[in-house]
Order: sequence, then C-alpha cells, then structure tokens
Amino acid sequence: MNPLFSEEAEQAVIGAILMDFKKSMPVINKLGLGRQWFLMESCATAFNCIMDLHKDDKIVDVLTVSDLMSKRGMDTIQSNQILLNAIDKTTSAAYLENYLEIVRDYYLKRQQRAVITEHNDKLDSELTNEAILASLRAGLDLIEIPQKESTAEEIKTMILESHEMAHKEGHSSIPSRFASFNRKLHGYKRGKVCLYAARPGIGKTTLALNEVEHMGSQNYRVGVASFETDVDEVYETLAGIRSGVNLFRLRDGELKLDAHERFKKALDQVLSMPIFVTDKNMDIEHLEAWVNYMCYHKNLDALIIDYVQIISDGKLAKAGMREKVSTWSSRIFEMTRKNNIATILLSQISRAGEPPSNAKPEERWKYTPRLHHLKESGKLEEDAYQAVLLYNHPSETVEGATAVPFIADIAKHKRGPVGQINMVYKKFNQTFQEKYS
Repeated sequence: MNPLFSEEAEQAVIGAILMDFKKSMPVINKLGLGRQWFLMESCATAFNCIMDLHKDDKIVDVLTVSDLMSKRGMDTIQSNQILLNAIDKTTSAAYLENYLEIVRDYYLKRQQRAVITEHNDKLDSELTNEAILASLRAGLDLIEIPQKESTAEEIKTMILESHEMAHKEGHSSIPSRFASFNRKLHGYKRGKVCLYAARPGIGKTTLALNEVEHMGSQNYRVGVASFETDVDEVYETLAGIRSGVNLFRLRDGELKLDAHERFKKALDQVLSMPIFVTDKNMDIEHLEAWVNYMCYHKNLDALIIDYVQIISDGKLAKAGMREKVSTWSSRIFEMTRKNNIATILLSQISRAGEPPSNAKPEERWKYTPRLHHLKESGKLEEDAYQAVLLYNHPSETVEGATAVPFIADIAKHKRGPVGQINMVYKKFNQTFQEKYS
C-alpha cells in the first residue's frame, strides 16, 4: 500500500528551514505547519527541536539542532547526517512553501485513508448504507485542514477593499434586494449568520427567497437547504418573484397567456442562475456534509437554511428540543465560518411573540416579538451576527389582505445599526416592497 508521503519533500522542508530560518518562520506560521505533518520520525524530531529552539530564543542552525536531537536520544553522527542530507535535498529555501504544500497534501490524504478504511469495515455490518454514508461524511468533515494565516498586508487589503465597496455600492458584503436592508445590515457578511425569525405564515421563507433571487441574478452562488418547501415550489416562487405574476391565479389556471409566457421565461432564467436547492430531509451531519460539498464543488457565496427547528434529529433523537436547537445553531455557526459563506438561518418564534386575540389595536405594539421569544433556544441569538424579527404591522388590519403591512425589525447587529424597516408583503406575487426607503 502506498504510504502516502514524500521523503524528498519532508527532507526539503527541514533543509529549507535550516538554510534560511528567519525567512522560513512567516511561511511556517502562515500554513500552520505542525509535527503531525511529517510521517518520517527523523524529520518530525528535527522539526520539534527547531521549534523548541525558536521558542527559547536560541540560534537555529545545523549545529544547535543536531545537538538538541542528540540530547533527546538520537545518535550524534546520525542526527548530524539527517540534517546535512536534508539540506542536500533542498534546491532553495525560497521553495519552502511549495515543499510544505506537498507535505500538507499527503498529511491530509493519510487522515482521509484512515477514515475510509474504518468505514470500509462497516460495509459488512448491519448498518444501512445511509448510516454508513452519514458517518463517513462526518468523519471526513472532522479532519482538521490546516488554515493559512493572513499576513498584515492581506488584512489591510481586506479592510480597505470592504470600505471601498461600501463607498461605491452602499454595502460591504453580499447585497440585499432592499436598500433599507443594505443601509442597516451592510449586506450579508461572509462567515456570519443572519437570523430571520417569525411566527408561521408570516413570510420569512418568501422574504429569504426574494434575497435568493436577487443574489442569483447578481451571479452570487447560493445554496438553499429547504426542509419545509419542495424544490419545485422553491423554483416556482423564485420565478414568480422574478416575473411579478400573480401566483394565486397561476395555480388556479386563471393566468392570462402573456403573463404565463412571462412566468415561463422567468422560470428558465432562475433555473439557469447559480442557485442550488435541496429539499432532502437531513440531520445536522448530513447538512454539514452537503454544505461542505457544495462549497467545495460549487464555490457557494451564500446559504439559506429553512428552518432550524425542523432539522432531523439524527444522533440527538433522545435530546430535548432546546439542546437540539443549541447544538444545531453551534454547528451552523461553525460551518458558516469555516466555509466563509453568508448564511441566512430561518427560525420560528414562540407564541409568546404574538398579541392575544382580544388585544386592542392601540395596545398590540406591546406584544411585538423580541429576541427572547426565539423558539427553544437563546443560542440562536448568541450565534447570530444579525437577527431580524419579522411580523405583521400590529396596528393595521391584515386579515384576508393580499398586500400586508409588514415590519422587519433589525433586533441585533454586532457591528451596525438596529431598528425597524416598514415594508409591504404582496402575497399575490410573493414580493416585498419597502414602504419607506
């Protein structure tokens, strides 16, 4: 069996470090080189000695490293020969990053082989193929991929580019369809979770799909994990948003021919956009595997999860709902950060967040939703970078209306303003309009 390592690359890494230690350290820190990357014990020992000398502010060269290796039990002649051979294998210290990429790749492949081998043995067990696949995906996802550290210059560039984008576009992240959202949220930030929370039937899914259609039309790549709405319904809504046709009449067969043609054209357009929808019932491990796969193969910019309370139980079947939602929130937060995508996470609000039926119109404002009404878990509020509470305007009659006065309340924003945005939800064509922009 191929041992999955390169003797030449591992030796060249040690050689390059010894040839120019001062210039090597930034590269080591940038790529996160660790002892576990080396399969050859001699190279791993040499690297440990190099890093210990550096930590003690001592000189790092062939003599000092060889001496420390000898003190740790290795033959003096052998340790000296190992280091000299490493230098001989090295073309130039300037190629250290290339050598490290080779060593890193083999290190990750060895971990992958271990996970795959473990699950290969499970094929003869009584486990179902779905259970084995879920476990395999989870095992592969748990492999810690060394992260490159950003240099000071890269950090400076990121900050200044976001400021320049804000100056030109009015937002510094993935843009919203709505000007008011861009002003308050500054767009949907990569690596962060924006929480949409509402009671059932208020329109949180439709609002999220309005954002999906806008992002897709701007060539942002969007994944949609829809646990409540079927794939065909998602695309139908997206086409309705884009075409502006009355979906009620479309479903009743009463739509005029020209409007129907407009809808079909819009459907072709949204199907060609970089929008990727799944309506499969998934537990959190399946969801993570799907997101990681889509981020790697489709290079996602944004993700919509609809909605957190109906993620399948999986291994948490015996846990209480509060524990489940807390766990799911943490895992979604981590996969969002790891994949550097902007996530819009939908959640329900408990019944405590709605006014009683006998409340007087002038008193209904007392019962508008608050963050503590998030259903089952305060962890959702803790993990969210932004939180938007959605509800019908409490002082205006909405029963039976097709244009509903609607409020998007930015209740949390870690680095920006909060406050209410007045909107109108036009149910007949699944769109929203800012009432005051």
